[in-house]
Amino acid sequence: MSNDLSDNSAPNASNNGAQGGGSGRDGRWAAAAVVLALAVGAGGYALGSNSGEDLSAASQEGKRAGTAAGKADGEREGTQEGLRVGRKIGTRRGYQATYSRAYQRALKGQ
Repeated sequence: MSNDLSDNSAPNASNNGAQGGGSGRDGRWAAAAVVLALAVGAGGYALGSNSGEDLSAASQEGKRAGTAAGKADGEREGTQEGLRVGRKIGTRRGYQATYSRAYQRALKGQ
């Protein structure tokens, strides 16, 4: 029995245990990764390109809802502002007339 260390059948650092330098298995994994990435990309594109109509409908619905909410807010705030200004004008006019009459009465009474 000879202890020949030059036996090529045992795995070593130069061939990593595979015939042909190990590039066959690595190449298949790389090809599979590229094919998988292309399939995922194509699927994502197909899903994204078909949703344009939904976005348009959602945009129109959002615009309608925003218009209705804005109108309601504007009416409420406009009513409140109108009442505030109306009270201010009414108080100023009423107070001025009442004050003038009371002042005139007070002067006549002296």
